[in-house]
Formats: sequence, C-alpha cells, structure tokens
Amino acid sequence: MSRRATGFGALAVARGAIGVVSLVAPGWMSDRWFGPGTPPAVRRIVRLIGVRDVVIAAGMLAGRSTRQRSLFGRAAAIADAGDAITSLIVATRRPPRRPLVGALVAGGSSVAGELLLPRHRVA
Repeated sequence: MSRRATGFGALAVARGAIGVVSLVAPGWMSDRWFGPGTPPAVRRIVRLIGVRDVVIAAGMLAGRSTRQRSLFGRAAAIADAGDAITSLIVATRRPPRRPLVGALVAGGSSVAGELLLPRHRVA
C-alpha cells in the first residue's frame, strides 16, 4: 500500500471517529469546537455534521473503485473547507481561540484530503 493510500485511509478513519463522537456526544464536541456554553441548536448541528462525517468516511473506506473513493475524498475536502469558513465566521462572535483552532484543523484536513486523494484515470 502506498503512503498516499495509507494517509488517505488514516484520514478517513479519523473522520469517522470524529463523526461518531459528534453523534454520541455533540455537547462535548461543540464545547471543544466553539467553546463552552454552546446553545442546543449548535449541538444539534454538530450531531448532523457527525452523520455527514460518518457517511463520507464510509465512502472513503468502502468505495468500490478508486474513482468512488476519490469522489468521497473530494466531498470530505469540500466539507472541511466549509467547516473552516464557518469556524472563522463564528470566531468573530465568540472568544476567538477555540473557533480559530477549529478553523485550522478543518482547513488542514481539507488540504490534506486534497493532497491524499486517490488518483484515477480519466476515461
């Protein structure tokens, strides 16, 4: 297995784990992401993000072809870019440290996801 494939798989497993934690403990995750005292609506959104991440991780790991895995990987990178932008917007309204850390993590994951995408031949 190539380093790229190993990195891609590790990124998928990490995404799945974060998704499961977001589903099971959205309050804990939202407090880590946005700071303590997040409103119930934010916790519900974090739970939805958990569902998204579990589904994307499953597709990254179980895609039948390189093309399918690559498409899920691209979806992950786009989702992470959106999370980074959202975190930056929230950082203007909350104590800035936690949302900024979330933005850095999401942005880094987005870039890593793009760099580790499985390469497929274009027909």
